[in-house]
Amino acid sequence: MAMGGSGSAGLDSFEARHPILTEEPADDGQRQRLTDELKARGNGAFKAKSMREALVLYTRAIELTPDAAALRGNSSMVQLQLGDFKAALGDAEEAIRLDASWAKGYYRKAQALEKLEQYSDASFAMEEAIRRTDNEKAKKPMEKAVLEYQKKAAEKPKPNPLDVVAPDRF
Repeated sequence: MAMGGSGSAGLDSFEARHPILTEEPADDGQRQRLTDELKARGNGAFKAKSMREALVLYTRAIELTPDAAALRGNSSMVQLQLGDFKAALGDAEEAIRLDASWAKGYYRKAQALEKLEQYSDASFAMEEAIRRTDNEKAKKPMEKAVLEYQKKAAEKPKPNPLDVVAPDRF
């Protein structure tokens, strides 16, 4: 079956290739092993540019281990690749909720906000990522992104207050 389809045919194809998707863990140790295997397969699918497959694998891993910030970060990354920027933002925000010290959660949030053209918010999120990053070399491109977001925010037309007021009020 083709992987590109949607609906149950696509899921059936994933399950045929990954019977692990339907496995139920008997204990916490097995839950962790399943989660690790699903994450590894998701990473492989991502590297192979099979984004829908990666998303299915990460989603199942999240179902098994909902408190893993890194899984939400991976899901956010895939959602960005698929063009579902609101879902990417939701996953990034959940990663931050799970681990507020994790720089990559803020980085993913900034990326999603940029795609949603919320440049000021993207700038703030990237600044948070920078604050939480120890690697000086990694900070340089993030600092450049902050400047880019700030520039785009300044260039973005501001809404006319008269357009914002509900027309039924007059």
